Amino acid sequence: MWPSSGLSAPVDAGAFVAEPRDSFYVERADVLAVVNGKLRGTLVGALPPENPEVDSGFRGRPGRIPGSVSVPATDLLSPQTGTLALTTQFDELADQDELVITYCGGGISASLDAFALTLLGYRNVEVYDGSLNEWVLDANAPLVVGP
Repeated sequence: MWPSSGLSAPVDAGAFVAEPRDSFYVERADVLAVVNGKLRGTLVGALPPENPEVDSGFRGRPGRIPGSVSVPATDLLSPQTGTLALTTQFDELADQDELVITYCGGGISASLDAFALTLLGYRNVEVYDGSLNEWVLDANAPLVVGP
């Protein structure tokens, strides 16, 4: 028995080729369409709640994208083991077929939220990989501060 994997025999290495799939990512225009009600979907922010004193210096403008639900990626991990610990974080999202767009600062934490949503059975999950780093560069892109 292999102690770290629980497998009874070694597994032969396979050939994996990573290929980007455009359907996993959205652009700023798609997020803006959700904000403006022109595209049905839910925005999920994967960052901890903002701290205007800190965030305004880091990105130049504090806040989150209007209408977004906060599900910090750090809340998905067990503090003891660092493994995924999914319980009720996404309970606000009812329809597993509806478009869900995750975002964060630059797309990294948003990927963990997207992965967790996929594991939970959500079928239309995409990542806004430009996230707040791109969003705040447009002075007309709306932001809200607070809950």
